[in-house]
Amino acid sequence: MKNKDKKALRELSVSDLNKKLSELELAFAKNQMEKKVGKTTDLRMGSKLADDIARVKTVIRAKEMEA
Repeated sequence: MKNKDKKALRELSVSDLNKKLSELELAFAKNQMEKKVGKTTDLRMGSKLADDIARVKTVIRAKEMEA
């Protein structure tokens, strides 16, 4: 995730962040399935998605603490 994408995350509302989180979790699950079957060629994608999920969860938690 690029720096501008990280900054854009902080500008989203909590409901938008939750939608983004569910999309990322779905993509992560699909990637894990493809990895086990042997379809995927990008083995690093799983850890990238996990990092993105953690970033979104961190922003959600920070917004909840502010309110």
